Amino acid sequence: MGVRVVIPESFQVASGGLQEVETGGKTIGECLREAVEKAPGLQKVWFTPEGGLSKYVVIFLNSENVPGNNLSREVKDGDEIMPLLLVGGG
Repeated sequence: MGVRVVIPESFQVASGGLQEVETGGKTIGECLREAVEKAPGLQKVWFTPEGGLSKYVVIFLNSENVPGNNLSREVKDGDEIMPLLLVGGG
């Protein structure tokens, strides 16, 4: 079954049009990196040059916000990860 990484429309230009990727990682970080392997354009929008998660990305696991965007949080088969673009303004 695996873990599904959903790619919202705001990231689909970077993903080459992919809307989701099935992954086999054990943590959120492993799954996101596996998605980047399948859609390399996501590297620039999800991660910093140092390899950390961009401050403009918020991670949801099964529709719940992941506190602190904890990439080491464990996942299980059937889970769904959705990185969202953090939008601000005023």
